[in-house]
Amino acid sequence: MDFFELIKSRHSVRSFDSRPVGEALIEKILDAARLAPSAKNTQPWRFFVALDKGAKEKVVKTMAAHNQWAMDAGAIIVVLADMDYGHKKETKNYLIDIGLCLENLLLAAEDVGLGACPCTNFQNELLDKELGLPSNLNSIVVVAVGHKKGEPEIHEKKSVQEVVWPPQ
Repeated sequence: MDFFELIKSRHSVRSFDSRPVGEALIEKILDAARLAPSAKNTQPWRFFVALDKGAKEKVVKTMAAHNQWAMDAGAIIVVLADMDYGHKKETKNYLIDIGLCLENLLLAAEDVGLGACPCTNFQNELLDKELGLPSNLNSIVVVAVGHKKGEPEIHEKKSVQEVVWPPQ
């Protein structure tokens, strides 16, 4: 698929069928995610992958009530930031790095025929505790990944002219 077609075809998917997501597909998605650029090449991302019901329940119970649909995903990937990786916490560069990593992850999921949806409405400290994370790892975003059930709701995007400042 052409790169721009891939970008245009990716939408947040919140409805998944019951098929599991194979480890080979997860590895391919994570391989794309890890190739993202980062400030000073710190590569601060780490991943927790939940494939079984028990692991997914640990994640989903920390999420907002309106995000409980994530339990139906074949996999849940929690993108973590390693706060010991050479960057200053106060600059928050790691958040941009994680965002770049996340976009690679989402596009890779679409490219292999899966749907995905990033979720940020969860209790970070509780999730970190549930996952038994060491103090240097912080959960940043939860991504539900799975086989699409139906077509996702598609929202119109603003035109280039609407997002350029100053207006032309």
